[in-house]
Parts: sequence; structure tokens; C-alpha cells
Amino acid sequence: MHTDSGKIEMFSESISGMDIEDCPGMPVWMEKHEYLGNAKEGQLHVVSPHPWYRLHSQMDQSEKLRGLYKIQGREPVRINTQDAADRGIENGDLVELYNDRGTVIVGAVISDDIMPGVVSLYEGAWPSLDSKGRCNSGLVNFLTSTQRSSGLAQATTANTVLCEMRKCEDAEGPNMAYEKPAIIENMEIAAIDDEAVGAERLEALTEALYADMTPGEKMFFERCTVCHAPRDVTH
Repeated sequence: MHTDSGKIEMFSESISGMDIEDCPGMPVWMEKHEYLGNAKEGQLHVVSPHPWYRLHSQMDQSEKLRGLYKIQGREPVRINTQDAADRGIENGDLVELYNDRGTVIVGAVISDDIMPGVVSLYEGAWPSLDSKGRCNSGLVNFLTSTQRSSGLAQATTANTVLCEMRKCEDAEGPNMAYEKPAIIENMEIAAIDDEAVGAERLEALTEALYADMTPGEKMFFERCTVCHAPRDVTH
């Protein structure tokens, strides 16, 4: 095992010794900063799973794929039947999800397959802001926080989010996230200052980093870190 002792550990001396307040040496349940247990009346818990029809944000630009699942051109939000009825929301309506961090406009999918008090909105949509600062496309990042999972892991807490919900009555036209930007003719691009960029230093650091790597480690750093944060090679 990749532990200090080489065995399965229920308690880690090394993590405990770091003395991190929100990451003790053994697994314990710690109250979340946002969840139904500390929600105010009317708040819902947001989960943001991976989408069925794309990879994160990749392929969100595909009109053919969007036609399979988008609601009025926006991300679909799955809502429990009772939660929708309580707010006068019907299947296919435009809905606002909002909290102190932001607001998104999404399309309602009413279902008994999601528990009351919870809404599900895919991650990875392309954003499009309206004049009120709302995402007219339904990007869940407008709702999520920067709260870390712990002082050690620093991982995302994207599924630990509260919001409120109401029917959207004032959408400002269609979702424009997929419209191509205007082409600026005769644009002059400033020359790159190689010395300021420090490319030679970066190349030297990269070469030194790869020097003692096994083929598997090298493959990880060359390919996987395009999307995932690079880890210590020894891990």
C-alpha cells in the first residue's frame, strides 16, 4: 500500500502531525458548509454530475447533441415533482437557480427520480451572461463555491451547494453561448517577448522534471496533467 507503513491505515500519523484543523488523522464526518442540514427554508441542495452527452464542456458546441437534451436551449435541471409544484414550475419551463454567488437560467425536467430538496444540474455548460449578470446558458459554476474539501486535499466541493429556485419570467432572449465571436479585421498582434516569457527556463525545468521518471510517470505528466493537477511524481 502507498502509506507510511505499507499497510491499510485507519489512522495516519503523518496527516495527524500536520495539525490541519479540517483534516484529522482518521476519517470522521464533519459538518459541511452548505447542505440540507443547515439550509434555510426554501433552499435546495445542488448536485452537478458529469453530463451524459458531452465530456465536461467538450461537445457543448454540438447543435445536434444539444437538441437531444437541452430545454429551450439551456441546461436541463432535474427537479422533484413536489418541489416543482410548490413553486408553480412545470416540465419545460425556464427556471432560475440562485444564491449569493450568482444566478443561472435553466430548463425544468420534472421527475420523481430525484429526492425532494435536491436539484441536479450537469457541469460543463458554456456560459452566456445577460444584462443582469445571470448565466442564460445554465453554467453551474455560477452557483458553486470556492470552499475547499480540506486544508490538505484542496479539492473541489462542487456538490456541496445550496440555492433557491423560482420560475423565470424575464429571460432576455435565447442562449447566445454558441454564437461565434465577431472577427476583427486587420488586427495587429503584439510580438512575444521570449525573454519576458522565460521559455528557456521552463524548458529546463521540464527536462529536469522528466529526467528520472519511469515511462508511466512521464506519460501521466505529458498527457493527464492537461486536465488534472500534476501530482508529486512519487505518488
